[in-house]
Amino acid sequence: MKKIVGIIFASILVILLTACSTSKKAEYEIKDGDPLEILEDAGYSLTYNDSYNPSAVLENVEEKVSIEFRISNGSGEIWEINYINKKDKIEELVSEWGLPTDKRKSIARYVDSVNSTGITTQTLWTLICDYSAENNPDALINKSRNNRALKTNTVGQLLNEAGYTFYTRYESYKDGAYKLDINTSNLETGIGYQVNMYKGKFHGLKYTNLSKKIINEEIYYSGKHTGEEKTIDLYLESLEELDLSKEEFMQFFSEYQEAYYEATGIVPGKPASIEE
Repeated sequence: MKKIVGIIFASILVILLTACSTSKKAEYEIKDGDPLEILEDAGYSLTYNDSYNPSAVLENVEEKVSIEFRISNGSGEIWEINYINKKDKIEELVSEWGLPTDKRKSIARYVDSVNSTGITTQTLWTLICDYSAENNPDALINKSRNNRALKTNTVGQLLNEAGYTFYTRYESYKDGAYKLDINTSNLETGIGYQVNMYKGKFHGLKYTNLSKKIINEEIYYSGKHTGEEKTIDLYLESLEELDLSKEEFMQFFSEYQEAYYEATGIVPGKPASIEE
């Protein structure tokens, strides 16, 4: 009887260990080289759909995976990523306005699909931005991607090195007011920041942390921190992991804004042809 119980216990233990091991995030080798060639070697093809609402589609027919990058008409920036995996019966938005959506499982599968080719999601984002610029010579992205704040500012460099991507959107109003939304995120960590610069000043901040089930929660608004204590603590922890203070982080976006207007030639408060 003891022997039978021991065998049963050992079997259950093996099942549990197997389940735990398969639930861990797969680790893939990130390769050096041309990202498009790496994707093609992995069985993917990239096509561009030129229409009123343009898009770039990355597809692997054998794996039954396709990723649609929806591109803002005029600015040329990626505003949505739609992930389709027919094997896993997934068709969901994993990124919107440059930020993670609340589809945690689909985002994990998207990250896995991209990493399994040998590149990061940040590298893929950059590739699609370059592809958009190439196919839209008049789009603002041809100027905005040369934002010096991402190259010379220490915070910008840290965010780049940590795998973050940027989405920027400008709007002006009849009364002369204007705003610049600067969204930065890393889909592989599930962390994102939605920053609102209004009339040139840091006005609002929302924070996403998928592992903590925080989706676009308000941290700062109109001159003060307004978020819940727990959310603010997690936000500060995220900055600490980047070796940043909240003051350094907020100041960076003022410099980013200045460099953005400088690169694009947009006059703050004046209409721009990219507004949608």
